[in-house]
Amino acid sequence: MFRFAPILALVAGILLSAQGAPTLPGWPPGTFSSRAALDATVSGHAMVTALLSASGNTAGPSNSVVNYAPFVQSIAITSYNGTTATRDTPIASAGTINNLTIRVGNAVASGTWAFTLEKNDADTLLTCSITGSAQACADTTHSVSVVAGDVLSWKTDPGGTTPTAQTVLQIGTVFTSTNNGESFIQVPYGGGASTAAVQYQGVAPIAPSATEVNVSSVVPTAGTLDQLYVWASTAPGASKNWTVTVYHGGSATSLVCTMTGTGSANQKCNDTNTGHAFTVAANDLISIRVCPGTESGGVCTVTTPGAANVTASLRWVPTVPGEAMYFMNSATLGTVTTAAYANLNGGGFNNSGTEANNYDIAPNAATLKKLFIQQSTDPGNTITRTYTVRKNTASAGITCTITGNGSTGTSCNDTSNSYLTSLNDTLDLQTTASNTTAAQSYVKAGIVAYIP
Repeated sequence: MFRFAPILALVAGILLSAQGAPTLPGWPPGTFSSRAALDATVSGHAMVTALLSASGNTAGPSNSVVNYAPFVQSIAITSYNGTTATRDTPIASAGTINNLTIRVGNAVASGTWAFTLEKNDADTLLTCSITGSAQACADTTHSVSVVAGDVLSWKTDPGGTTPTAQTVLQIGTVFTSTNNGESFIQVPYGGGASTAAVQYQGVAPIAPSATEVNVSSVVPTAGTLDQLYVWASTAPGASKNWTVTVYHGGSATSLVCTMTGTGSANQKCNDTNTGHAFTVAANDLISIRVCPGTESGGVCTVTTPGAANVTASLRWVPTVPGEAMYFMNSATLGTVTTAAYANLNGGGFNNSGTEANNYDIAPNAATLKKLFIQQSTDPGNTITRTYTVRKNTASAGITCTITGNGSTGTSCNDTSNSYLTSLNDTLDLQTTASNTTAAQSYVKAGIVAYIP
């Protein structure tokens, strides 16, 4: 009977396909590698997230000494530092990171640039180098496994060769989750936390602020957030504390953790209580509150910890499987009518109008959709301000416009249009105004990157 097994398997596959049975991504309809694979497709599958891992504008890493940059959303020269711990960001979901692609702003006419993913302050095998007048490199061979609580950063190494100086650096990678249907978001480095007063940080590299609404980030789709992991670049010190609370819609959630003491073991804390999960909807706002002490009843008792950068990560489980999120926060936006540009996933608007300074680079195909914008101030009666997602210096067809009425014109969205990215596409966000408009003390954008 064994000679008929392949035929029986083929018939079973045809029947399953005819009945509309689910299939593994990348597999032909009706075919499965194993019973476990079939079960996985029924209950969901690993979520793949295209990470716009790092992007720099106007100033880059040192071309004489090793520097380190945050894993996601670097901005300008302040993002680079010679000590890896000062740029570490935790990750809240287990999985693998691969498909590294890197682009610099200037062809490397002399010397060699090497770029390496750092995990827990050590080199990984995910690395590539640019030399010989090239402007890009990739590593599609190696993969790095991570678990929740690991800390990540990027190392930029000129290797003593004094390579061509760079003002722009773009890094893209792909994250594949170990657990079905989940990814992560990160609260990256935006500046040192205050050791004397409460501050808030958004899910984008904007400087911490005492005013939560100025830095909170806008969510572009529905889902659940939980599993808080927090990292401080130095331990708070004996009898000193850092307490971090996740905020949703301007109010504290139950997700909170406190670190105290000295030594590397006390540079981190977490809240993995699944009962502290909360759901978000499109256009909601999220942030973290950083208390340089202990919290009770919404009151921060300051204990004056040692100076540190505080970063965080949350697990993200989208309502629609495969929907990852990108965030942009800008502290200022001028009154001019000429175009200004920002990273799609990262730092704020560059009012100089130089689009190339604000590119992100796509590491694989993903569908961009569900753009949400919030800004601080109405642009002015009858004045319009338009926000457009760009790809390869042209419109990607995702756009929305705020029309001023003198008071309440502060948001817009586009939930109808989408764009499928390709490997090495350059991506950014453009804004233009119809006339001289009111200056903005903040602009926040959220957009979905969907991979089924």
